Amino acid sequence: MPQNKPQPHDCPFGPDIISQYLPHRAPIQLVDSVISFNETSITAKTSLSQHENLFAGHFPDRAILPGIYMIEMAAQSGALLISLTSGLQAGKFIGFSGVDNVKFRTAVKPNDILNIDVELTRIRLPFYKFKGKVSVSGKTAITLDFSAALMDFTG
Repeated sequence: MPQNKPQPHDCPFGPDIISQYLPHRAPIQLVDSVISFNETSITAKTSLSQHENLFAGHFPDRAILPGIYMIEMAAQSGALLISLTSGLQAGKFIGFSGVDNVKFRTAVKPNDILNIDVELTRIRLPFYKFKGKVSVSGKTAITLDFSAALMDFTG
């Protein structure tokens, strides 16, 4: 962990800082920037022009983003929130552990810019529960509840 964690007033910030707080790397690091955060919520963005490979083969005549990527974007945003606010010990990470109540609302296309809003709703260590919403051009694309757990890279 870096010595000087970003603070809410440091927003927005991009992948160079995000990569210090998430273990994900290209092509699966799906959060491009953090717009704002506080102790219980985070707003992030992803520009799909940076992630064209996510559309390969889905579908050849009408490209739409597979929903699983939006679920992963929300999960990464939740993990990033915990890492930014609580910090993590060396060798630890926040691992996605479950998803409920997923609702897909609108299709997401290449070059869209996604807003990812995640709220921390409960902590019962080692588990965290969240509510998430991904939207595009002011329209909700997906809503979900999900959970994550504090995990160890060695076990």
